Amino acid sequence: MPVQWYLLTVNKVALPALALAVVAISAGCNSSALSSARPATLTPRSAVTPTVDLGAQLAASAQAEASRAAQAAAVQKLAAARVVASQAAVKRAAEQAAAKAAADKVAAARAAAQAIASQAAVKRAAEQAAAKAAADKLAAARAAAQAVASQAAVKRAAEQAAAKAAADKLAAARAATAKTGCGQRAVTVGKFDPSCAEYQGYLDPGTAVGRAPTSGEIQHAYGCQQGYISRSECTQRELATGKP
Repeated sequence: MPVQWYLLTVNKVALPALALAVVAISAGCNSSALSSARPATLTPRSAVTPTVDLGAQLAASAQAEASRAAQAAAVQKLAAARVVASQAAVKRAAEQAAAKAAADKVAAARAAAQAIASQAAVKRAAEQAAAKAAADKLAAARAAAQAVASQAAVKRAAEQAAAKAAADKLAAARAATAKTGCGQRAVTVGKFDPSCAEYQGYLDPGTAVGRAPTSGEIQHAYGCQQGYISRSECTQRELATGKP
């Protein structure tokens, strides 16, 4: 007589052992049914409990377990992929931040270099302007000195020309009057004649007007040298005539 199994509540932990037991019991029951060969007793349809195909249940449970395992693996795989993606995003963000920091550092270095170059250019321009101003000032001072020297040279030349002209005029006058007794006439009238080259006695001013020293001047100088004329008198004469 075939074994009839009623609906059982089976968990997934005892399912493999239960399957083995069912196979063994089915084999034993079939062999004992063949040996006894007793006719089966019919049971009314209303009293028969519905039977369950345990093999189908086991297959469905195994399939559900496999589906759950596949879902769990898929979930784990998805989670791992998300973790990898998150790590990649973090790494990419870190690399981008590092690249931005490096770019900012390079930009700051360039800006600092440009600022230093600009300051150096400004300083160099100021130094060049100061050097040019100093050179211009020196050139102006030299030009002024040259102008003053030129004016002094012109003035000196004019003075020398005037002195030469006066000397030439005086020499000409003296030459004209040298043979006419101008010295005696000056003594006679009592008035010094500067155009006369002759000795004019005590009227002759001597060295005061660039002429030869008179006898009085010679005697006075000798007295100063010998010391019988006071030093103060000698000094006063030196100041008056410009000569000792």
